[in-house]
Amino acid sequence: GISVTYPLWAIYFNLNKLYLPPIDRGQYIEGVTTGYGIQSIVERLKKDAQEGKEVYVFTEGTFGLLPYALDIYTTYDYPTIRYEARWPLQEEDYDYARALKQKGNTVYFVFAEREEFNEAWNLRLLKRYTKPVGGKSIYLFEIK
Repeated sequence: GISVTYPLWAIYFNLNKLYLPPIDRGQYIEGVTTGYGIQSIVERLKKDAQEGKEVYVFTEGTFGLLPYALDIYTTYDYPTIRYEARWPLQEEDYDYARALKQKGNTVYFVFAEREEFNEAWNLRLLKRYTKPVGGKSIYLFEIK
């Protein structure tokens, strides 16, 4: 009874009360590897692709959560979504993204491991997906 009920209650209503070893808390609840917001971002990408847009997604990360957590949902059915994985994203990546935008493409940036962003880059924050514990976030930006 209680041995099963309490963990389920904690999962649904209060992740702070759920006991997990620190390595697991980081992987599943608090850390940069958790996927809060991924599904919402994927839905936005799919919608753009269904409207016939060429979509470029620059991710700061070359393995793991970014870009693969996005790519796994779109690879076969949405060939107009292209991932540009970089570590770290740099000025020349932004210049390339800006050139793609100027050609009429939809261009997004997704960050999961930084909290400060280059103000010289002309980016508009679309959504910040904050994890339920720990304050880390995934950020979705577009070029203005």
